Amino acid sequence: MREKILSILEQIQPEGDFEESDDFFEDELLDSMGIMAAITMMEQAFSITISPEDIVAGNFQNVLCIEQMLERYLV
Repeated sequence: MREKILSILEQIQPEGDFEESDDFFEDELLDSMGIMAAITMMEQAFSITISPEDIVAGNFQNVLCIEQMLERYLV
């Protein structure tokens, strides 16, 4: 799952170092438009629908946060 997430994020921001970042927003790797693009791509890639309640910055702060959120949908 981690590799698929990183691949999606790198499509959105090719020059970003998502694997090393602890805070995508502080490191200016993602913004609100980037989150929306990531949501769309992750929904397609994982065949899920992310709930509006989960569309908060804390769920997209870093790869681990995204993994934890997605795991709730894939159980």
